[in-house]
Amino acid sequence: MCCSNPPSAETFLKEGVPLALAEYRSEQVSNVKYGLAFKIPEQKEAPISAVLKLKLDISNLDAPLLLDFKEESNLLKSLKTNGNKCEIFHQNEHLKISPDHLKVGTNEIEIEFTMGELSLNRNDEYLYTLLVPDRARTLFPCFDQPNIKAKYTLTITAPNDWQVLSGALEKRTSQNGDFTIHEFGTTDTMSTYLFSFVSGKFQKASESRDNFDMTLLYRENDSAKIDLSLPKFLIRTGNL
Repeated sequence: MCCSNPPSAETFLKEGVPLALAEYRSEQVSNVKYGLAFKIPEQKEAPISAVLKLKLDISNLDAPLLLDFKEESNLLKSLKTNGNKCEIFHQNEHLKISPDHLKVGTNEIEIEFTMGELSLNRNDEYLYTLLVPDRARTLFPCFDQPNIKAKYTLTITAPNDWQVLSGALEKRTSQNGDFTIHEFGTTDTMSTYLFSFVSGKFQKASESRDNFDMTLLYRENDSAKIDLSLPKFLIRTGNL
């Protein structure tokens, strides 16, 4: 068992996700829940501020907890574990958290950071994620291996004239000056590469069939194409 003989820190702290680390973490952590909040400015050049509230169970502390973050260290702003502020140690695409700051059982970790944009398709009026196969770690700190599945809750603050769509139903919205806060429900349990959202200046179409709500965002402005395409798309989607 890898947990009874954990690899050294040097083995863990390699770029990417080495097999030894992936196998160890799959036994070390469970019941992972990501709570993510992103604030999207209207200007493409402005950074996207973010907060991750991570809740998880840890079975052993024979080795440090490593979160994957394939970005510059200066994007990590603050770190708290179980309510206590910790020093940030980021090396070779990993955020290392010492066992001294953790406990066996349920832990809560809060990270303030600037969202990475290596895999964020960002344009002047919209943006969207595409994290297949292992690019979630370029967006936010996470366990970027498919066998550590998790649930996600997402809050996105975006300009008032932007739409937002994610992998769970939107629960509520509220206004904050020139911005709207979009709060989404909890997703199904899934791998990191399936996490996704889109936001921008889109038109929106919604329909409900057999208690199944459907929402489509689009940027087409040709009314003839819209009138022709929308009914067919919604009908086909509803029949899946």
